[in-house]
Amino acid sequence: MEILFEIFYIVIILAAVAAAVAGAGEVLANFLGVPYVGAMKVVFNLLIVALLVILSIFGVKLVAAASTVLSVAIMVITGIIVVVGLLKLGMVNDLTAKFGVDLADYTPQTGFSIFRATLVYCAFQCVSIPPMIAASNEMNVKGTNRACFLGWLMNGIALSLSAFMLSKWYPLLAALKAKATAMAEAGTLEGSDLVGFANATGIPNQTVLTLIGVKILLVIFSVLLFCAFVSTCVTLIFTMVQRFAPKLAKFSSEGEFIAGIQNETLRRVIVAIIAIALCFSISLLGLTTITTKVYGYDGYYALIVVVLPALIWGIPKNKKLEAQQKK
Repeated sequence: MEILFEIFYIVIILAAVAAAVAGAGEVLANFLGVPYVGAMKVVFNLLIVALLVILSIFGVKLVAAASTVLSVAIMVITGIIVVVGLLKLGMVNDLTAKFGVDLADYTPQTGFSIFRATLVYCAFQCVSIPPMIAASNEMNVKGTNRACFLGWLMNGIALSLSAFMLSKWYPLLAALKAKATAMAEAGTLEGSDLVGFANATGIPNQTVLTLIGVKILLVIFSVLLFCAFVSTCVTLIFTMVQRFAPKLAKFSSEGEFIAGIQNETLRRVIVAIIAIALCFSISLLGLTTITTKVYGYDGYYALIVVVLPALIWGIPKNKKLEAQQKK
């Protein structure tokens, strides 16, 4: 089981960081009004990677200190966006006429597909396990419970409300994306009103705010989401460094250096650069592809190697150990 978990550990972190790199690059591109496609995708992702290298080496404590504040701020701004998005639904018909598009069909998932997607998403949330393992020396049970509670708020309530609002806007977003893509292929997109909508469904909240025209909300949301993506990257890269940097050197039981790379900082830099390079390569798949494909398959895998073993053996074993410690 240890080897199976190691596979999950590596895949989930690489996928999560790659998704965050792609997400941060897309947020930045959308905010600047630049199509996040082709060569521009590479450019923006490289900018994010350069920032990650710096923060992963010198700014981990700063990111960790800001993470809780970012989490709360994103929940608040997401709630505001949901309310504004629902109140402004009357604009959809006007925007449809303005851009000359026909609303796309929206078919919600039903039946077993909802149950399956819920299980897979819950399993994927095991991505929180690696950073908790890395922080186990510094975070107590209370801190772990708080992190889980914030994760539940963000990935449960906030995500559900946001998805409900976006489902109302999806027909317009999908129509804008289809028309912008067709115009780009025909070479007529440049200079049109649809520039910037070629990936309208990529960061849909950002697109909705752009269409509504609430600039202050767009700026705040873009900055917070960008910082959240970068924070996720740095946190997860840190877990990789914590786990694999010691493997690059061998010490005796007395702590004497035997072989490998003796300098600890150099070991950490090497692991960070390798991990970020791999994540950059994966990030070029795009946020949507990573979340729908890689996350999905890893979710199935996590059900088998993490969730079920934890329910069957892990929780009973922990309760038994707690009972023994109280005696």
